[in-house]
Amino acid sequence: IEMPGMNGYETAIDIRALDEPTCSVPIIFLSSNSEIEAVRRAIAAGGDDYLVKPVDEPRLLAKIAGLERHTAVRNQLAAMQRELKTLRSLARDNANLDPLTGCLNQDAFIGQLGHLWQDALRIHQPLCLLMIDIDALAAYNDALGHDAGDGAIKAVAEVMCREAQRPSDAIGRTDSADFGALFPGIDVNGAVETAERIRSKVAAMGFPHPSSETAAHLTISIGITVIVPENPNGSRRLLDEASRALFDAKDAGRNCALLNPMSLMR
Repeated sequence: IEMPGMNGYETAIDIRALDEPTCSVPIIFLSSNSEIEAVRRAIAAGGDDYLVKPVDEPRLLAKIAGLERHTAVRNQLAAMQRELKTLRSLARDNANLDPLTGCLNQDAFIGQLGHLWQDALRIHQPLCLLMIDIDALAAYNDALGHDAGDGAIKAVAEVMCREAQRPSDAIGRTDSADFGALFPGIDVNGAVETAERIRSKVAAMGFPHPSSETAAHLTISIGITVIVPENPNGSRRLLDEASRALFDAKDAGRNCALLNPMSLMR
């Protein structure tokens, strides 16, 4: 226990303060001091065992073997705990995702809308929301089957996700045929350009749509709105305005992207 410069208690404390795996190495105190206070201090400092000298070799080796087994079990338990933590984290992430597309699900998207609204309010920047509907998806499913419909939904989601390159951008599936896309800091011109780019890329995929009254291929309609938030509780307004713009786009014949006129008046 008593050593030049640093005693055994201090050494044990320093070892236990190190990072894994060093901090978990077994520590056996060997001392001629048999007083109970010395034993108590040794264990309190991080020791695993305390042997009074002289110690015969078989006994010491047996103690070491026992501690090695204990350490192996402890390391295995620590590994299992780390794996469990990872699985819980993945479960939380998956709970926020749409299982078909990997985009945010509706609840997670609405939650992200609230967060981005507050961010835009704080720094006084515009927030763009696109509401996107796959035109005549039900008829597409009826004509080609639900597997084909799922493939079309995933393809549209991939187009949108390729547009959402920044960490702050968010894409969510808000209904069976509907998506939302959030782009912080994009003004009206940028919003219209982004929406038109998404619309044209979906059309360019050329997925045949035998039941569409709009085109011979799969198309989408997009409602656009851009707001610079002024009210901390006003995120619902963004949804309402984008939904109205989407309705207008569908009413105008579909396969188009329309801006809510209110976005031009701000």
